[in-house]
This record gives sequence, C-alpha cells and structure tokens, in this order.
Amino acid sequence: MNTESSKTPKRPPAIQFRPSGLMRDFIDQRVKADGIDMSPNTVAQRDLFRYYHLQHMCLMSVNLTREEAAYLISLSNGLTVHQHPNNIPMLWANVADNDPPEAFGLELDQNQLSEKLRGLSPCQVFSIVDAIERFVAKGDCDGGQPFYDRLEEVGLLKGPLTPQRLPRGSTAFGGD
Repeated sequence: MNTESSKTPKRPPAIQFRPSGLMRDFIDQRVKADGIDMSPNTVAQRDLFRYYHLQHMCLMSVNLTREEAAYLISLSNGLTVHQHPNNIPMLWANVADNDPPEAFGLELDQNQLSEKLRGLSPCQVFSIVDAIERFVAKGDCDGGQPFYDRLEEVGLLKGPLTPQRLPRGSTAFGGD
C-alpha cells in the first residue's frame, strides 16, 4: 500500500454548472473586465467569493432579537428556499401576512418586525434569507445543537465578541 497517497488530503468535489440566460450575460460582461481576459470559471469563482463575503458583511449589520430570529425560522418552512431573487426583498410582507408569533409560542410584535425588515437594505434581507437557508439545511436541532446556538452560528443572532467573529487583522484581541 502506498502510504504517501493515503496521507494526501482529499480534495473537495468540484462545483460545476452551466450558466444560461441572465446569469450567462452577467458572467460574459465580466470576462474581459479592465482589459484582462479571464475564463468564465474564474469570473464565476471570484464573484461567488465576493457574494458570500458581502452576505457576511450585510448580516453582521442586522440586529435581530432572539424572538425575531426564532420567528423567522418558524416561518421558513418552504418560505424562502429557492425563491426568485426578485421576491426575497419582500420578506417583510411574508412576515406581515403569516401566522402570528403566538402560534409558535413567541412573544413579539409581528407588525414591528415586518416594518424592521421593510427598512433593511436588499443586501441585508438577502443575507437573512441566506442565514435561514443555512439554518434549515443543517436539519432539526432535536438532540443536537441547541436552537439559539445554531441561530448564532448562522449569524441571525450576535453572540459574544470573540476573535473568530472579528475581521482578520483586528486589534481588539491583540491582532491575528
């Protein structure tokens, strides 16, 4: 048995897709940006990284209470997954038109949360929807990670300030 190859770290699976329509147009517009020829793959990879970074930055600027975050998760059954991007900014309307928080054992002002969401930027709302989808993708919390810990892990709640939550190079905890 070759021990060298067994020590080689396993590479993550490749992510592949064939962009079409508007997505293809977006990528094609960026292939020769700034006079630099880049492959569509490189453009898509760079832009996806930027998108995820932007999502993180926007979510850090959202302040939800425990009850608000729990209510959004409670409403998430099929509500947000794979929604068309044009519908995501309407999250506030989904909150306004849905079951009252009391139906989920929560005490909060549904109209106030709806207005709070309505006042957020599209980026902030997209980041909330992304966090909800990541929460749901992890499956039920029963017997596993506590519910509010998972809300914190996906960024819907702000936990204690730790070095892991700070931008790289921050000096709040003495740097890297």
